[in-house]
Amino acid sequence: MKLIYTMITLLFLTPNLQAAKFKVEPTEIIIKKTTDFDYVYDYAEIISLTDEPVSIFWQKEYLTEVPLNWETSVQCPGEFHFDSHIMSYIFDLSDESNFDHKFIFHAYPNQSFGYLEAAFHFNEVGFPDEVQTVIFKISIYDSINSIDDTHEDDFVRILGNQIVFTDNIAKAIIFGLNGNLVAECRSNGNFNLDKLPTGIYIVNLFTKDNLVYNHKIIKH
Repeated sequence: MKLIYTMITLLFLTPNLQAAKFKVEPTEIIIKKTTDFDYVYDYAEIISLTDEPVSIFWQKEYLTEVPLNWETSVQCPGEFHFDSHIMSYIFDLSDESNFDHKFIFHAYPNQSFGYLEAAFHFNEVGFPDEVQTVIFKISIYDSINSIDDTHEDDFVRILGNQIVFTDNIAKAIIFGLNGNLVAECRSNGNFNLDKLPTGIYIVNLFTKDNLVYNHKIIKH
């Protein structure tokens, strides 16, 4: 079974939102991959929900138990940066912003692997309780090998459908959320991701200096 890079789009339309001049047609979200930069990254293109000025509330949640160091940026009409410690941001658009109805999100993974889950909340200025939400997930399974100078990259790499564990770890344990052991791998060992049924799994990396790194992996 191949890993499928998917997105989940949840779109809530209510009569109140339509009364607030939100467009009825669904928001268009496109997940694309490119190698224009030095490493692989994903981006989502979000088409504006309204012609009126809007506020965009940004929230994110990582499906991993290890603090990550991400750089994210939003472009159009401007650009801002924040790291994984900032959980929300408000981006106000005005008539002078020349907003072209496209909001582009870039996720630059530079540590670990897994999924980034993000939610964009759109609401028209003056209607804070009338929020339209879009949630999507971006897979970065194919990104770990292109990231340099990261700690986890010394321990594990993704090669196609294989998780390859380096000789910098003592062992790695993969188990399901129900606690059942799936596999135990040693230094220089590997595990075929095709063996995993659809679901969420925990990977514990035990280093030779007695440190443990915990990750969650999602397979669709």
